[in-house]
Amino acid sequence: MIAASAAVLAGGDSKRMGWNKALLKIGNFTLIEIIVEKLSLIFTEIIIVTHLKEQLQCLDLKKARFVEDSPIGNKKSALRGIHAALKTSKKDKVFIVACDMPFINPRLISFMSWFIEDYDIVIPKEGEHFQPLHGYYGKACAPVIEEMFIRQCFKISELYDRVKVKTVDEAQLELFDPDGSVFFNINNSDDYKLALKLYKNSNLLKGALDYAYTGASR
Repeated sequence: MIAASAAVLAGGDSKRMGWNKALLKIGNFTLIEIIVEKLSLIFTEIIIVTHLKEQLQCLDLKKARFVEDSPIGNKKSALRGIHAALKTSKKDKVFIVACDMPFINPRLISFMSWFIEDYDIVIPKEGEHFQPLHGYYGKACAPVIEEMFIRQCFKISELYDRVKVKTVDEAQLELFDPDGSVFFNINNSDDYKLALKLYKNSNLLKGALDYAYTGASR
């Protein structure tokens, strides 16, 4: 198991989709169930950060625990969810992932964990673009985020200039994600339709099965 916690951010309004994305189904499972199941292979603590707990309690999420993401006075944002995860996790480092990314790969997440001891953030970068909701964040980031909140700054990218960051580059990513599906996220109905086309019973949990068979964790 990885010496970190994992947190799924599920507190968004899903305005473009029109309903809670975490509850969308691919096959027989909701997006958040798929993600929690994959994370449970490599993490002993899984947190679901949300203010919509009542909508998710009917699901099979026994391997995770819920925390609230609504501190008074802070604009709703992914940064707020990251902060909530850091403040409530039992481990110093937390792997953060969005609830609408069903094709995450435990082998890639495990590879990224190799660098967490020496950095405050470990995050993929494709060209000039970071993947902020598929990365490790350390508790050292929490006071920096709190200072950002005071200034009403909610851009995750500003945090990267304030702490020690390790980026995972495209060459490394390709080893674990040759078809480019890991960071696929579902923002609207067209994305959902595409996700259903990509889905096959034999490979939705491919990353999880690969991990189980190869023992990718250090």
